[in-house]
Amino acid sequence: MKAAILEKDVTRPVTEALCAWDRDWEIYDPHAEVLDVVGYNYMLFKHADDHKRDPKRVIWQTESYPRDAFRNWATVNDFPYVVGDIVWTGLDYLGESGIGRTYYKGEREGESWIEGGQPEWHGAPCGDVDITGWRKPISHYREMLWNKDTPLYMAVKEPEGYHGEIKQTMWSVWPTWESWTWNGWEGKPVEVEVYTHQPEVSLYLNDELIGTKQVSRDTEFKAVFTVPYKAGTIRAETGGRSVTLKTASQPARLRLTSDRSVMTADGQSLTYIIAEVVDKDGTLVPEAALPCEATVKGAGKLLAFASADLKDTELYTSPRTKTWKGRAILVVRSTQKKGTVSVSIKSSLPTATLSLKTK
Repeated sequence: MKAAILEKDVTRPVTEALCAWDRDWEIYDPHAEVLDVVGYNYMLFKHADDHKRDPKRVIWQTESYPRDAFRNWATVNDFPYVVGDIVWTGLDYLGESGIGRTYYKGEREGESWIEGGQPEWHGAPCGDVDITGWRKPISHYREMLWNKDTPLYMAVKEPEGYHGEIKQTMWSVWPTWESWTWNGWEGKPVEVEVYTHQPEVSLYLNDELIGTKQVSRDTEFKAVFTVPYKAGTIRAETGGRSVTLKTASQPARLRLTSDRSVMTADGQSLTYIIAEVVDKDGTLVPEAALPCEATVKGAGKLLAFASADLKDTELYTSPRTKTWKGRAILVVRSTQKKGTVSVSIKSSLPTATLSLKTK
């Protein structure tokens, strides 16, 4: 296979993802010898022994658990013969239903591959980014580890018991959100996480100092604060930067945000429109589960309408969906006619509209 590749392209090293689930890992040595860079699926902990056995081997992890982001960054940072880490996965995806899920006590126990599977799921929520394109906190944390110039970021761990007793699986991370809206949790503890390479972070709630924490490799470049929940504004500050989260009030409208305003009239051009449930001040309402129906008229067609909820059974090509965590995404496909595309979304809130041009 390598020889066939080199007939087409001699400019780049050849790699392959190898996976033995520990027990028989060393039997891959002859196979690894052929490769320029040896891919380790979940096996990066073998790097030190393998380096002693074969000092010339170049190693990277070709699949890793999302929760191992810091450990794997540290391995690559500390050992020059380990050159990278690829997480499974960058994006949520359809298939392998239930892999990476978190669930609550009382729901079906176990991993995705148990007998009977996880039939309530139709996709894998183990990605750093969900299927609407929203970057989960683990995505921002991973970027911060690899890039010291990453902006300051803050998120809040879902409190244990808020929706139930949280259970995790092998590819999952704790459910964590860009939210300071935890209605009914007043006075109870909430964990706030701030990700940064700055040496110190201060946290404020409603302009009152909660505390200041030191940040370093020893803290995995996180400042974690336990805060009794109180509605309002929470703010993290460090190095002249700040980031805030605000408590949302009641849903007031749907906010539509398009990734472009002009499409090509070739029958292939796509526009992605994010629909968000916001309050009167424009703050996302993170618990909003709002039934919506979309209509697309003119020089475009509705291709898909969905949320990131991988338990929702509505067809993605349906004009109906329910927002999840306050969000949904609408995909419009152009026709071969130039003109105007009119998009409207009806719900219990005022109808939201948006216009596009095709040329």
